[in-house]
Amino acid sequence: MSFNLCIIDDGFIAPGQRIGIPNEKKFGSGCIKVMLQNEEHWDSESSLYNLCKIAVNDQADNNDKWHIYCFSDPAHFLEAFDQHHIRADVVIFDWHYKREVDHAAILRKIFSESHALVFVFSGLEERETIEAFFQENLPDYRDRFMFFPKSTPEGADAYDALYENIRQRSDNNFSFKFEKELRRITNRSLDDVLLHLSDMDLAKVLKYLSKSNPQTVDYDIKEMVGEKIKEGLARSLNLERFLAQKGFLPEKVSELLEFISEKIKNMIVSSDLAHQPVDDTGADELEKIEKLWSYRLYYKAGDDSVRTGDIFQKNSADESKLYLVLTPPCDLERFWSKTHGRLNIVPLYDLTLNKTILKERGLLTKKASSLKSTKEITSLSNHIESYGGEPLLVPYLPTARGLKNYLLFPKEIETLVVDLPADRRRIEEIGRRDTVLKYPLLNGTLLASISQPFLSPVTDHIFSALKGYGAPDYPSDIKTHLADKYKETFADDAVR
Repeated sequence: MSFNLCIIDDGFIAPGQRIGIPNEKKFGSGCIKVMLQNEEHWDSESSLYNLCKIAVNDQADNNDKWHIYCFSDPAHFLEAFDQHHIRADVVIFDWHYKREVDHAAILRKIFSESHALVFVFSGLEERETIEAFFQENLPDYRDRFMFFPKSTPEGADAYDALYENIRQRSDNNFSFKFEKELRRITNRSLDDVLLHLSDMDLAKVLKYLSKSNPQTVDYDIKEMVGEKIKEGLARSLNLERFLAQKGFLPEKVSELLEFISEKIKNMIVSSDLAHQPVDDTGADELEKIEKLWSYRLYYKAGDDSVRTGDIFQKNSADESKLYLVLTPPCDLERFWSKTHGRLNIVPLYDLTLNKTILKERGLLTKKASSLKSTKEITSLSNHIESYGGEPLLVPYLPTARGLKNYLLFPKEIETLVVDLPADRRRIEEIGRRDTVLKYPLLNGTLLASISQPFLSPVTDHIFSALKGYGAPDYPSDIKTHLADKYKETFADDAVR
C-alpha cells in the first residue's frame, strides 16, 4: 500500500535557493534528495531536514510506501490541489510561515475536499494552543488531525507513530483502503465515455443527444456521462474482486458499489460544464448518431450474471428473437428462494428478420395505411400507437450483425423455468438461497443491458400495458356534448 505524502513548509525555500532553485513551488522526491546532501543548507530547519531524510530513506527502502511531494507555501499546494495535479493521503502542515496564513480556511478546504489526514508540524510548546484552535475552529475534523512535534529527539519516534497511524487507517478507513482502486475504475470509465465521443465535435454531440444550451452542456449529456461512469463502477469485475479480497462479503459488494457509483453520478449530473456556443453546421452523420445512441442506451457487464434490463439470446435460436429480463433485482438477488426458478422475460423481434410475421400480426385489425401512419418514434418508452399491443421500438441494439432494431411486445411476457444446478442442491440451505443466476444456466448469451434512465420507464410501460387502465366510455352524444363544453373555454368570445 502506497500513500501520497505532502509536506507544506516554507523551510524548503532556503535549501532550494542554495542549490539554485529559488522560486520552485513544488519539490519532488528527487529534488529533495539533492537538497538533503548538505545539511548545512537547512540552517534552523533541522527538524524539517530530519523529517525529509527519514521519509526519503523510508521511500527508498520500501518503494511502495510513499510518493513524496513538498511545497514551500500552502498557496502552492492548493493550486496543485485545485488543478487536480495531486491528491494527498497525508498532509504534514507547518504551523508558522513568513507571511500571514489563514490556517482555518486552508485546513477546512483540505478537510472538506479530500479524505487526507493532516499532521500539524510545530514545536511541542504549541501543542495545547494548536489543539485548542482545532477544537474551536475545526471541531468536525478533529479525528483527522494529529499533532506532529518538531523537536529533534522525538523526530524518528514521531515519524514512526505517524506511519503507524496511517497504516491503521489503511486497514480500517474506507477512503484509505479503496481510494486508489475507485479512482482507477472511475478514470477508466470516463476514458470509455471520452473514447466513444472522440470522433464527434461538441455541436453534434449536443444536437444528437438533445437540444443545445448556450450556457452549459445540456443535462442529457451529463446524465449520460454520469450513468456510464456509474455502470463502470457498479459492474466492475476487478473492483468486485478487489473488495472481496479486502474482506467484503459478496452480498454487500453490489450494495456498496451501487451506493458509491450513484453518488459519483449525481455529482456529475449536478455539476456545471460550461462551454461557449457553437454553430451546428454540416450534414448529419447517421452512422455516428446510431453509435452514440446505442452507447447511451445500453451497456454490457463484464460478468455473466443475469440482471434486470438484460437483453439476451437463447443459444438454440438466432438473433431474430431476443428476450428482455423483467424480473426485478430483489428477486434476482436470491433467485430460487424468491421465484422458485421462474424468470420473467419479454420477447423482442428483429424488424428486418421478422417483416412477414410483424406485418401479418398488424393486418389482423389494421389497414396497411394505418400501420404506416406513424410519423416518428419519440422515445424508447413511448409505444407505437398505430400497432396493437403497445409495442416499444428498441433501436440500435448491438448484435453480432451490427446495430439492429427490435420491437418489444409487453403482452407476450413469458416465464422461463430455470432448474437449480444439481451441485447446488447438495449444499446447505443458505448456499442454495444465495446461488447467483448466470447465463450458462439459461443456455443463453447476454447481448446488452438497457441503461438508466431508460430502463425504469421501459419496465413501467410493460407493467402498465399488462395491467391496463381506464373506465367505460361515455355514449356518443355525451362525448360530443362534453367536447363542446371544453371547446367553449377557448372560443374567441370567452372571458379573459
